[in-house]
Amino acid sequence: MSEQKINSNSASFFSKFIKQRLPAILTCLVGLVLLVSGLQKSFEVDLFIRQIGDYDIISNPVLILLGAWGIIIVEFCLGTALILNYRPKIAIPPAVLLLLVFIGATGWAWYTGATDDCGCFGSWVERTPAEAMIEDIVFLGFLLFGWVFNKTSRNWPFHLKEGLLALALIIGFTLPLLTGTLPDRINRLISGPVEEGKEIFNLHGFSSHDLSKGRYLVVVMATDCSHCRALMEDLIIIGDEDELPPVIALVMNDEEQIEDFIDEFDLEFGLYQVPDDDFWRLLEDGEIPRTILIDNGIIIQYIHEGNGIGSSQLLGIKLNSSITISASFISIFFTSVA
Repeated sequence: MSEQKINSNSASFFSKFIKQRLPAILTCLVGLVLLVSGLQKSFEVDLFIRQIGDYDIISNPVLILLGAWGIIIVEFCLGTALILNYRPKIAIPPAVLLLLVFIGATGWAWYTGATDDCGCFGSWVERTPAEAMIEDIVFLGFLLFGWVFNKTSRNWPFHLKEGLLALALIIGFTLPLLTGTLPDRINRLISGPVEEGKEIFNLHGFSSHDLSKGRYLVVVMATDCSHCRALMEDLIIIGDEDELPPVIALVMNDEEQIEDFIDEFDLEFGLYQVPDDDFWRLLEDGEIPRTILIDNGIIIQYIHEGNGIGSSQLLGIKLNSSITISASFISIFFTSVA
């Protein structure tokens, strides 16, 4: 009898755990994932905006910016609500809707091959759209289970849950403005594109060269980018020619990767690490490698981006008349080395 009683008590405890505790635990887990995801995106807004664009679902820059900002706010609020087990019958349905949007987007990217990185956790965790879609389906199951069986929600004294939700809303709204370049993007959208030849090249805290004086060819790149590596031969030729602007390459790789890259290509021009925010701000919505010609701190021309430049592609470069190097000289030079 005692053994039967023990088995009965164990079964009762397990059943009680499944019905009362597990639904809240699973929804809390999903809430934690959403909160961490929103926190990461708020620190890497530029990267998140680029990743939304890579999906090729939305092309309007205003909608992409507002969508990125909105997702961050929603993830903060819903993540906090699920962690606090705040009114699950109300909080879970919008979380389900959010996951359905994510599943649809990642499924589209998986089907079309639009991007290799889902963008869910930025540079913290890289996952393919297929991996992210499968995970979101699992989380969707957690939420549906919680919506059906979660009966454990309780109010806290002094409206503490409501206060924490309000705090999450404020943080989700303001953190992207404080930690990234979102204000710069908003200003550019409001004021429109800068007139050609008047855009200032800003690189905060860069002391290796005074980019406000003289001409430079600035390359925004990455050491593990195949197009960037293919570009090195042309950049080495440009860097060795005294009559052409000095080459400065900017990356956000770590020091060890930079040193290995310099040794591999025997580079003599400068390859410098810059903060992530500066890197994404300079790259904007372009592709790496992005080559920028500047003169006395003013951007004269975006020469190319994406698939590296070869000799034939440089023949058509037209330099602003304020630069003393003529386009014909560059054409002759690259014709001779072709």
